[in-house]
Amino acid sequence: MLELESLTKKFGGLAAVQDVSVTFEKGKINAIIGPNGAGKTTLFNLIGGVFQPTSGRIRFNGEDVSGRRADQMAQLGVARTFQSTNLFERATVLDNLIVGHRLRTRSGLIDALLGSGRLKEEEKACRDKARAALDFVGLAHLAHRVAGDISQEERKRVAFALALTTDPSLLLLDEPAGGVNPEETAGIAELIRKMCASGLTICLVEHKMNMIMNLADKILVLNYGEKNRRRDARRSRFQSGGDRRLPGERACCSLTGYRSITAVSARSTRSASTSRRANWWCCWAPTAPAKARSS
Repeated sequence: MLELESLTKKFGGLAAVQDVSVTFEKGKINAIIGPNGAGKTTLFNLIGGVFQPTSGRIRFNGEDVSGRRADQMAQLGVARTFQSTNLFERATVLDNLIVGHRLRTRSGLIDALLGSGRLKEEEKACRDKARAALDFVGLAHLAHRVAGDISQEERKRVAFALALTTDPSLLLLDEPAGGVNPEETAGIAELIRKMCASGLTICLVEHKMNMIMNLADKILVLNYGEKNRRRDARRSRFQSGGDRRLPGERACCSLTGYRSITAVSARSTRSASTSRRANWWCCWAPTAPAKARSS
């Protein structure tokens, strides 16, 4: 469905994403992990059209979409959520969602001035779509609640619903469980599974490794903007204490039984709770590449 070919994004002399090539399969849950500053959100911004790539190609459903704007990517069926959920705080939850389906409508200023039949039909369609999305994420009872009065976990679900109203085929979730407690995290994970089961392709960035290992069909590890290809496991230079491995490395080791992650691309890990397989594209190497350390 989505293919990245040697994708690179540079800000001046800094390469935020460097030569990343990967394919996200249709109908799967794909995860991107890595330390803070690894380039995960920048990669999302490139896919979603917020940033334009310095070099490389982005193919979506076989079409080269490199350089498309964010609104054009949304029209093609790419929706996303953000780390921070910003809503119209004084509007109702339902009114917040009506905005999402507007990119699928055709009525304009003239229709609004004349009160045309097309405008009325599309307004009804937007409301029906918003109600259906709210019901899907389990918040139908909050339709007329003011958005500023709902909890953080409910805001996350509203963000999912807003993305769903755009009729996407690919959904990018940037830290969907950020700021929610463990019980709420489990509910968010179950909702992500539900979205995937409905036919959506999911790609998410998340730091909660237990959630990732239970959810993801495939995992991409980024480090210093690069897809991690190193076969030698490295100890973290920015962790202190007895176990200096990164959370991702500790999680993988606990599931596979290895002392360190070396080459797991040909193996699969199994979660005792869900028995879902996670196929690793690459191994975890949490130190900077030699060229980055020498600069």
